Amino acid sequence: AFPAATSMLLPQAIAVLKERSPRTNVLVTEGTAQTLLPELWQGRLDLVVGRLPLRAAADGFEEKELLEDPVRLMTRRQHPLAKRKRLKWSDLGDYPWILPPAGTILRAPLERTLEQHGVALPNNYVETLSIHLTRAYLLVSDAIAVMAGAVAADAEESLTVLPLSFPHLMRPRGVLWNKNRGLTPGAELMIDCLEKAAEEIRKKYQ
Repeated sequence: AFPAATSMLLPQAIAVLKERSPRTNVLVTEGTAQTLLPELWQGRLDLVVGRLPLRAAADGFEEKELLEDPVRLMTRRQHPLAKRKRLKWSDLGDYPWILPPAGTILRAPLERTLEQHGVALPNNYVETLSIHLTRAYLLVSDAIAVMAGAVAADAEESLTVLPLSFPHLMRPRGVLWNKNRGLTPGAELMIDCLEKAAEEIRKKYQ
């Protein structure tokens, strides 16, 4: 799984799986597209769950879309920008950031969006894919973080969403598997459980 999927979608799907089939056990490995897709191709993983990569990067894989998940800018509630009802992109320039690492699925669209709005890529930042670290660091700093919609909606009450929107540059969250290898019964069941979890998340947050 990509890290953002482990905070909401995957735990709920595993809970459904364990209700339906308690003896179907799960090994979860976190990583990026660069680390997990080769493992999936070589058959060392059954499924990869997270934001779907660009179609060119997913050649050879089957995929199922699960959640449209818009990207949000998050801060702590006490952040100087959190009290403003209207913001310009230029208002973001003076603050530290929490960025997805270079080469990850979210980084390039973020850079394009900042460039389109005339905002230089921050030179004061922390790079991480960890949702837990991102939330914790937001609470002790004036940093701005990029988080996905459902994850942002489920964030602690002490966090807030800034009123700036990203265009739909990102593909939805979903699940990938190698189309040249048959799915095991356990993997097929897991896909069904992911669909059920995504349906519940949509009802709650969208």
